Amino acid sequence: MKASDAEIRELLAYILVYAPDFPPEDHTDLAGEFGKLRALLQSRLAGVADSAAKQSLQLAAQELEVAFEAFSRGDEATAAREMQNAERHFNDFVGAKKGTPRFIASSNGAIEDRVDQNKGCGGD
Repeated sequence: MKASDAEIRELLAYILVYAPDFPPEDHTDLAGEFGKLRALLQSRLAGVADSAAKQSLQLAAQELEVAFEAFSRGDEATAAREMQNAERHFNDFVGAKKGTPRFIASSNGAIEDRVDQNKGCGGD
């Protein structure tokens, strides 16, 4: 199953708000939530071809590991900073996926389909 950007974004927000002490009614913990996030990111990374987008996602994953370690040792300030950095790099990743215009109109009204010229532009 391919992870969606919305799922990742929601889980990032959930962790940002509640970590390291998740609500008891959620029956989860730091390791469980970070484990879910790791799995979603790995799934998402598997489908990325664009190198700039992949680099942003890999940076986010690295920062999340630093955040997890910081939370684990009680350093919430470092953890929060790394979570925010990871969120920023994830947003960079999402932004890098935007496609380019496919149709170009000239001043005389002719329309050209540029589909072949736009292949590989990061539109996963």
